[in-house]
Amino acid sequence: MLIVHAIALAIAQATPTPADQADAKCVFAMTMLGESASATDKPGLEMTMSFFLGKIVGRSGAAMLGPAIDAVAESMQAGGIDGAAKLAEQCASEFERSTGSM
Repeated sequence: MLIVHAIALAIAQATPTPADQADAKCVFAMTMLGESASATDKPGLEMTMSFFLGKIVGRSGAAMLGPAIDAVAESMQAGGIDGAAKLAEQCASEFERSTGSM
């Protein structure tokens, strides 16, 4: 019986929460934009990406990073660079509100 509970707990922990997925979208958006960003824009994108990575790790642990990114990858790729740019604005605003920077 204990093994069944351990397996159920492991499966539950492997599923990203909605908050993890929202933060993973921001990580993905910053990554997509970073591929074509200028040298002056990259540090801001990297700081913002690190902020959202830290939120996922702080809330759900480092093991959740991969599953959270995987959960949003298809929809983020479908939205393309334009979708990433729109989302990045919202993510940057959250980063600024939370950290008082940029």
